[in-house]
Amino acid sequence: MNSKHRKKSLFFDRLAEERAGHGYDADEIHRVIELIERSGIQPGWRILEPGCGPGLITPLIAERAGFDGRVLALDISPVMVQHCKKRMEELPQVQVEHGAIEEMEGHRGEFDLVFCFNSFPHFCDRDLALQVAVECLRPGGKLVIAHSNSRQRVNEIHMRAGGPVERDLLPEPQALQRPVESHGFKVLELHDGHDSFFLSAEKR
Repeated sequence: MNSKHRKKSLFFDRLAEERAGHGYDADEIHRVIELIERSGIQPGWRILEPGCGPGLITPLIAERAGFDGRVLALDISPVMVQHCKKRMEELPQVQVEHGAIEEMEGHRGEFDLVFCFNSFPHFCDRDLALQVAVECLRPGGKLVIAHSNSRQRVNEIHMRAGGPVERDLLPEPQALQRPVESHGFKVLELHDGHDSFFLSAEKR
C-alpha cells in the first residue's frame, strides 16, 4: 500500500474509532435505500464494494443480491474492516478484505456491479480505479458512484475535515462523466441533486 493510502488509512482508522456504532439518521437512510434501489441489484449478482467503511450499507446490498449472490467489501482502513467484519457475521455471501481497488488483481470479468458509495473521492488514483473497475466487470456490468449528500455538501465535509481528505472532492458532473466514459463505460444516469448524487454507467 502506497504512502497516500497509508495516510488515508490512518485518518479513517481514527474516524472509525470515533464513530463506532454510529449509523444513519431517518432522513439519510431513506436516501441510502433509494440510491441502492436505483442501482438495480438483482438476485445472484456479484458485487464489489470498494471503500465499504464500517459496512453500514453492505448488508443492504447483500440482502438484494441474496444468498446466491456475492459481495466483496474492500477498505484501506484496518479498523473499518474490523467493524465491517463484525457486521457481516450472519451474511456468508459477504467477504470483507483490507485493500484498495487500485491494487486489485485477478478479478477480470468477475463482477456484475462495482458500487462506490460515499467513497469515490477518496480513491488515491481515480483513473486507475476506473480502469480496475471496468476490468473487474463482465460485459454489460455496471458502475455506480453514489453519495447520500449533495456534491456540494460532500465537498464541504471533506474540505472541513482537512488532512489527507481535504482535496478529496467530487467533480462536477461533466468532469466526472468524461473520465468514466473514456475508460469504457456508457453513462446511463447522472443526477446531481440537492440531497444526493448518483451516477450509473454500463461497461461497453
